[in-house]
Amino acid sequence: MKNTKLISVILKGFAVLVFAEILCLFIDLTLAFSGSVLFKIISVFCTSVIFIGLICNYAYNTAKNDLVIQRRMNVKLPVYRCSAAGGFLSLPYIIFWVVLVLSKNGISGDFYKAYKLINGQFLQLYNLLNSGTDVKSLSTSALVIMLLLTLVPFVSFVIAYQLTYKGIDVESIQYK
Repeated sequence: MKNTKLISVILKGFAVLVFAEILCLFIDLTLAFSGSVLFKIISVFCTSVIFIGLICNYAYNTAKNDLVIQRRMNVKLPVYRCSAAGGFLSLPYIIFWVVLVLSKNGISGDFYKAYKLINGQFLQLYNLLNSGTDVKSLSTSALVIMLLLTLVPFVSFVIAYQLTYKGIDVESIQYK
């Protein structure tokens, strides 16, 4: 049985995010040879599925482990556990988005290129949203979309965790 501490769940979740980031950047850079919109859309689809799939898989395993702990050890885990873990998975992306907004407002240097690399799972989507390479070219609507995308780890984790926790087999849904 795995560790029940929330910090352990969060740290393993960060490891999943780093792994997903590496895979997504590999795909982005592999498909970057073409400037075609079709290849960008294919890249967005592939990287999004990988990113969300890895988070959902981690949430599934975490929920299964939590159910085993509750049944075998008769331990009541806190209600906020799922939301807290999901929230911490989105936290780095939210922090980077805030730095991007500060950069857009001239408070820090141009962070847009680094932001796109840090968010490799959506790199080609950002290229579709904004063909520019500097933060000044970002529109307000692009920034709002980027903010919404920072919530993908939270939403993915919470939905997969809750479905698994309630007895719905997310693994069978995920691999159909």
